[in-house]
Amino acid sequence: MDHHYIEEQNIPDRYLLGKLPSEERARFEEHFIGCRECLVRLETTEDFRGALRAVAVEDATRGYARAGLLARILRIARLNNARRAALLLGAILLLTALPTALWINERSRARDYQAKFKTPSTELQRQYDESRLRVERLERELQESQRHSAEQRGQLEAQLERERQERARLAGELEKLKRPRTAAPIFILSMARSEGAGPPVNRISLPRSAPRIILSPELEPDPDLLSYRATLQTADNRRIWTASNLRLNSKDALNLGFNTSLFNPGDYLLILEGFTQQGSYVPVAKYLFQAIKQ
Repeated sequence: MDHHYIEEQNIPDRYLLGKLPSEERARFEEHFIGCRECLVRLETTEDFRGALRAVAVEDATRGYARAGLLARILRIARLNNARRAALLLGAILLLTALPTALWINERSRARDYQAKFKTPSTELQRQYDESRLRVERLERELQESQRHSAEQRGQLEAQLERERQERARLAGELEKLKRPRTAAPIFILSMARSEGAGPPVNRISLPRSAPRIILSPELEPDPDLLSYRATLQTADNRRIWTASNLRLNSKDALNLGFNTSLFNPGDYLLILEGFTQQGSYVPVAKYLFQAIKQ
């Protein structure tokens, strides 16, 4: 049962007069138990009806008084005609005007009485609605504040995590810089005079403390060569490394850098070729060596 139906069917007044069917009365009672507006309406209507009953009692009392006035008029009827006519006219006017005046006075009193009970109800309803709106506004502001706080907290946590990762990276880089650097050992390779004639004359001891080594093959500089190409093979002719466009340094030496993890104990062959002005490679020298782990 909603308020539109209650107002349209005048449910509170019919309920107080006992004119509601039993089913509708039960539905209305279930509704107004939890409805402050309907409870106030019932209290106001009941008090107003009590006031009207009091007014009715006063009207009855005044009715008796008017009955006494009529008795006097009848007695006046025995007077002479002229005087009787004047008195009757005054009495009729009095009896005619008196109910109207009393009705206007009592209607005004009833309205004042109704307003007396209705105004506090309206004011309380207004204050209640304003309080409810303030609570709803504060709840929305609180939820908005909590949402913003959660977003800001998430952004700060993500930024903090990025800063931690960057700090860890910088710490690793700094640790690397603090480590003492070990100079890469240089091994000079002699040319193989004849391939396959006995074991390699070059031996390379791979140090555990140095991650890189430098191989410097002996060669005779040739001014007609523009650059060099080097190829590293295992004993079974498997190519494991190659590099081109290599040039001699200021001492007419060729230094080739290798990571020690490239080598396993065993024999290796380094093939050196020169790039000519005609745009082709020509053999320069071959170097046999044996790698040994320390």
